[in-house]
Amino acid sequence: MIDATNIYTPQRAQKVMEEKDIQEVFKLYQDYTDVVEKCKIVTINEIDEAGCTLAVNTYIEKKKQKVKAPEVVKSEYYEAIEEVRNAENRMRQLLVKGGYINE
Repeated sequence: MIDATNIYTPQRAQKVMEEKDIQEVFKLYQDYTDVVEKCKIVTINEIDEAGCTLAVNTYIEKKKQKVKAPEVVKSEYYEAIEEVRNAENRMRQLLVKGGYINE
């Protein structure tokens, strides 16, 4: 199973597979080895055990993600909000100083 959903070249309004992208998928096929988040060698028995589904995301191993504690996320969120407010205040001061707006 090869998951090529992230192997593409972004363009203006669409994603295309250029020759280099096709070669990357072909190399995954030729190498015939498991690659985290890209491909997985599965047997007929494994497919049978998974209910005969051929959905790629059923088999492809994903990278473990680092999880932050909710308190840390909340703290970082409030810090970011404060940074945005400070930046907005600074921008307003510069616009007033430059004569672009009146306050």
